[in-house]
Amino acid sequence: MDKEPHTPHAPDADRCADIQGVLFEYMTRELGHARSALVREHLRRCPDCQRMAAEIQATLDALREDVPAADASPPRLTDERRRQLAWSITHPVRDWIHRHHVMVSIIVALIVLAVIAGVLRKVVIVRQDEPVGPPVTIGQGEPPHESEPPP
Repeated sequence: MDKEPHTPHAPDADRCADIQGVLFEYMTRELGHARSALVREHLRRCPDCQRMAAEIQATLDALREDVPAADASPPRLTDERRRQLAWSITHPVRDWIHRHHVMVSIIVALIVLAVIAGVLRKVVIVRQDEPVGPPVTIGQGEPPHESEPPP
C-alpha cells in the first residue's frame, strides 16, 4: 500500500516545487555546484522529493539500458560496405551513375534513339536525291522522228 503523499506546509510546498523543477538537471549532473548542494540537502529531508528522484533515477536507468554506451566501440564495417565506401569516395561520378542507374539508362536509350533517327534521316535524304530509274522528260525536247525506232 503506497503512502499517502504528504502535504507540506505552504513554505515547504513552494520549496518542493522549486526543487522538483530542477530535479532532472540534478539527477543528470547538469546543475551547478551550489544549487546541487541545496537540492541534495532538501532531498535528505523531503520524502516526496525523494520518491520523485527515485522515479527519475529509474527512468534514467531504463534509458541507459536501451542505449549503448558512448564509449562502446563502433560496429565494424563489412568488407563489402568498406569497398563500396572507398569506391564512392574515389569515383563520385561512377557512384552517382550507380545510384541513378534508371535515369542514366533512360538518357542513354534516348541518345541512342536520336542517333539512329539521325542516321535513318540522312539515309532517306540521300536516297531521295538519287534518281530511282532512268531519267524521263515529259514535254521537253523534240518529238522522236518516225524513222527512228523507239528505244
